[in-house]
Amino acid sequence: MKIFKLILSVVLISLGVQTTIFANSAPVYWKGYASYESMVIDENTEVEILHEDLTFDFTEGIYDNHGIVTAKYMMHNTSNQQQTIKMAFPFLLGFNEIQTNQIFVTQNEKNVPTKIYLTNMPISVKDEESYHYEIDYTFENIASSIKNGYIESEFIKADTPCKRYTFKQSASDKENNRSKFAFSVNIKSDKTKIVIENFSNYNDSEDEYIGTFECEEGYESISILVFGDDIDFKVTGYFDSKGKEVTKDFSHQIVEEELDPINELKNLAKERIYDNELKEDEHFVSQVYNQMIRQIDAEFGNRSSQLEYYNFDSEIAVIYYEVEFLPDETIPVSVSYITQGSMNRKETETPLYQYLYLFEPAKYWKDFGDIDISVRTSKEVPFLVESSLKFTKYVENMYSYYSENLPLEPLEFSLHDEETVDRMSSFEVYMERSFPYILVIISPFLIIICAPLIFVICKKTIKNKRK
Repeated sequence: MKIFKLILSVVLISLGVQTTIFANSAPVYWKGYASYESMVIDENTEVEILHEDLTFDFTEGIYDNHGIVTAKYMMHNTSNQQQTIKMAFPFLLGFNEIQTNQIFVTQNEKNVPTKIYLTNMPISVKDEESYHYEIDYTFENIASSIKNGYIESEFIKADTPCKRYTFKQSASDKENNRSKFAFSVNIKSDKTKIVIENFSNYNDSEDEYIGTFECEEGYESISILVFGDDIDFKVTGYFDSKGKEVTKDFSHQIVEEELDPINELKNLAKERIYDNELKEDEHFVSQVYNQMIRQIDAEFGNRSSQLEYYNFDSEIAVIYYEVEFLPDETIPVSVSYITQGSMNRKETETPLYQYLYLFEPAKYWKDFGDIDISVRTSKEVPFLVESSLKFTKYVENMYSYYSENLPLEPLEFSLHDEETVDRMSSFEVYMERSFPYILVIISPFLIIICAPLIFVICKKTIKNKRK
C-alpha cells in the first residue's frame, strides 16, 4: 500500500509540474502603439508654442500597458488678427478602442469639441517586432483625412439591387444538440457582390462560394447580403465538423428581404461601433462607413467575390479640434488621452513596459519653446529604467526632464519593477522559454522510468526489514 502511495505521489507531482508550467506560460510580448504631439494643420500658421508640460501618468497602475498622456501647451497668436487654428493628433488604435470619455481637449480650462476621423494614411513599421510605426505626416495626408459626410462606393450605388438572405435552422442532434449546415452559392454574374456576416468558415472559388455555420441549441440564423445580380444556392445539413456526414434530421427556412443598399451599409457600419456614445454620433458613423466602403471597393476591385465585413477596422485615427485666438492672445491648451505601450519580457523574468512618443508633428508650429516632461510611475512598476532622454528622479515614483528646445528624436522609455534590468543571455532565454515544454514532453517517460525503480527500491527495503 505504501509503495502504491509513493508511485501515486510521483505521478501527481509530475502532473502538478505540467499544470504549473502551462499556468505560467504567459505571453512574452504585447505590441503597443506610439503617442504623438499635436500638430497644426496650416503651413503658414502664426501661432507658436511658448512652453509645454508633457506628463505620462501611470499612477493608477499599468493595466493592459495603458497610461494617460497629458500635453499642456502655452500658445501665442503672434498676428494682429483673430484666428481659428485647426489642430489634430494621430491616434494609433482600432476605432473600437477609441473611447470618447478618454480624450479631453481644453482651452482656458473649458472643454473643446473634438471630432474623430478615420484615415487611410500610408503607414509602415520601422521594425518587424517594433511598436514604432512610421506615418507620412504631410499636410496633404492629414488634410485628405479630415473629410465630412459619406463617400460613394465604386461598386455599390443607391440603385444597386440589395437582398439579405437569412438562413434559420433547427438542430436536433439528440446526443450533443450540435450540427452544422453548409450552403453553396452559384455566382452567375461578375456584377454580383456578397458581403458575409457571422460565418464560422468558408471556401470560395471563381464561381462558387461554400460557407459553413455551427448551430447551437435551438434556432440559430446567419445571413448574407447580395448586391447586384441575384444568386442560386443549395443548403445541406451535417453532423460532423468536416461536412461529410449528411443528416436528414435537419430543417431550415430561408427569409428573403429586399433592402436599400446604402441604408443597409450604414447599419453595418453602426453595428461595428462598440462605444454607445460614438454609435449615436452621425459624424463618427460616417467615418466608419467610409472606412468600410474603402475596404469593400479595394476587395471587390481585386476580384468579383465575397467579403467578411467584420474585418473592417482602422489603425490610424486623427483627433481633430479647433482653437479660437484673439489678436496677440496667449492661451493655455491641454490635450489628454490614453496611451498603450508594449509589454516585453523576451529577455527579462518580469516585464519591461515600453513607451514611445514622437515629437515630429510639432515641427509645423511657427516656433516651439521649452518643454518639461514628467513620468509618474505606479507602486507596482515604480522604476524608469531606460530612456532616450536623461530623466532625473526627484521624488519617489516621479521622474523629470527639461529642455530649452523641443527634442529632435522620439522619446523612448521603459518602466520596470526593479531599479536595474537583469537581462538574460541567449542561452538563459532559451532555457527559460523552452525547458518547461521539454519537461512536459519527457515527464511521462520519467514516470515510466522512475516508478519501477521506486518499486524495486521499496521492495528491497521491505525485504531487508523482514530479515
